[in-house]
Amino acid sequence: MATLRQLQKLPINLADIGLAQYNSPVSYFCTPKGFLPIGYVGVDGIHFGFIRKFGEMVFAVSPDNGPNNVRPVAVCLDDFLSLLLACGSVDAIEQAWMWNENEFNAYIAENRPTEEQKQIFATIEKAFDLYRIDDPYYYIKEIQDDFSLSNIPYTAEYYDVTGIEQSPQPKTEWKVYYDGNFWGSRNRSKPGQEIKVEKHFDWCGKQWYIPSIYLCAKGMVIDFIMRADPKDIKLFIEKWESIEQPTAGQRMLSDLENPLHFKFSTALTANGKPMRQEQGCGFSYIPDSCLSEITYDETEMEAIMEHYQLDPKYGYYINRQAFPWATKTKPKLSKLELTMTADSVQYPGVHFTTPDTNSVTFIHPVTGVQHTLHIEELEPQQLDPSIFRDESMEFPTHVTEISYTVTPELEKREISISDCQDSDSPKIKQTDPMQPTALCAASIGIIGGGCRTQDKTLHASCSSLSFEPREQIEWQISFWHQTNETYQTTLI
Repeated sequence: MATLRQLQKLPINLADIGLAQYNSPVSYFCTPKGFLPIGYVGVDGIHFGFIRKFGEMVFAVSPDNGPNNVRPVAVCLDDFLSLLLACGSVDAIEQAWMWNENEFNAYIAENRPTEEQKQIFATIEKAFDLYRIDDPYYYIKEIQDDFSLSNIPYTAEYYDVTGIEQSPQPKTEWKVYYDGNFWGSRNRSKPGQEIKVEKHFDWCGKQWYIPSIYLCAKGMVIDFIMRADPKDIKLFIEKWESIEQPTAGQRMLSDLENPLHFKFSTALTANGKPMRQEQGCGFSYIPDSCLSEITYDETEMEAIMEHYQLDPKYGYYINRQAFPWATKTKPKLSKLELTMTADSVQYPGVHFTTPDTNSVTFIHPVTGVQHTLHIEELEPQQLDPSIFRDESMEFPTHVTEISYTVTPELEKREISISDCQDSDSPKIKQTDPMQPTALCAASIGIIGGGCRTQDKTLHASCSSLSFEPREQIEWQISFWHQTNETYQTTLI
């Protein structure tokens, strides 16, 4: 839910647009099991969020609108925010189910956002590079018409309050789609044909399992499953769960230590023709024994655990990858060869401050070799504001380029340094002196820019951007290590 975390960090008051944030989740009788809130309207108990069983889909929960208190409103958070831009309020999104199109459009026309809300919407739009959905009513109704409300997992309290008799949840038929994720397809494509391959192997100190491949009209889907020991998972959680806002270095270290984190690339050859990976998705299963007082709803994993007969005592990382056919039509497979290659791993290093430091001595965390980083030049620069195309925004333009050498020498792909401070957020330009200035958390492409020199021994990097020149900058060294470990096998 990276988009949700980014939304919550924006310098805006989400309560002003009906998405209030509370220190701890507030639950109502009709709040579904496995619910992750996005925000609360603040009246009538209405709130929006995700249900683990349905992945990225966004739901509206309304305690007063029973018996169907929960309805889907968007395929994902980006679409939900785009709907918000188009409708101007969460009220129209939540109430669309009870109106026809004319009533829906009339409500939007009569309930325009305030100037303060427009500023917030502008900040969100810039931060996520969103588009405005042309026909929000049709978008919402299409999702709701295709969704079976009987599949929503309620708690026992819901059935006690409503008096509705709880019926057994229908078993979901196992289907895998080329253009979907673990929860189905957005484009109504046909599910793929499952071909079991049952590959078990050890690689990079991990236990792996490739149970099946799926042949679809557009291409092939493969599930990669990595197993983790519950003792390792529990130790990791105990160490890291109390750190709410980790630094960049802590995030690197956390990725290194996470037993359910592993990045790899794949090369697939079907009948001698290479197939490139087009898309992928993944998530983790954590066994109950590792979660102490944290509640965990494994509804989203039940189908996978059951279909692939996975032992629930262990943890798993499941990665699903899709490969388009290299031929115009789906071929008849005679041979399928797979190569998996471990990605480079990033290690955090020491910090130093300029202009106080001229050289830094450090020990490479992988090789154990001592190196010295020599700062050759610090060059404060100011960018031309015209390079930023959005004339409605004011962007930070001050940046410092640092060039350095390393002895004994390291290749540029092996070492990098980065500013420990984030860039200043762009500002919406003021056209009215009384107008508040809203900040926008947008990414700027040159941040962390690499070396521009042709000298192979000279490295360079850029600081974060700021509105005013900075007298001191704290940098962090990081290292990239490529193990070149591969695993090759024939699936068919």
